[in-house]
Amino acid sequence: MIVDVHWRVTDLFSKISGLAKRSLASKYLHFHRSESFFIYDSRAVSEILKYKAITGRVSKSDQRCDGEYRKIYCKCLTLQKYVHDKFDVYLAPRSIDNLLLTR
Repeated sequence: MIVDVHWRVTDLFSKISGLAKRSLASKYLHFHRSESFFIYDSRAVSEILKYKAITGRVSKSDQRCDGEYRKIYCKCLTLQKYVHDKFDVYLAPRSIDNLLLTR
C-alpha cells in the first residue's frame, strides 16, 4: 500500500509539473506520515548501497508503482528487520532516514 500511495502522489505531481517528482513525493509523504514513508533522494540511495550485504537485491514486481522508490523502500524494510532481529531494536522509518541522510 505504501509504494502504491507514493506512486499516486508522484503521478499527481507529474501531472501538475510535467516532471517526475519521486523525491518530493517521498518527502511530502514522510512529512505527513513519518512512521510509514522512507525518504528517497540521491543521498539515501547511495547510503543504502553500503548495506548491500544486509539488504541484498529486491525482487521484481508486477505491482503498479515507482520501481525506484519500491527498491529503496524494500531495502529499508529489510534493514529495519535485520536490526530488530539481531539487536532487538526497532528503528522507525525516521531513524533509518536519519541514519542514511546524516552520513
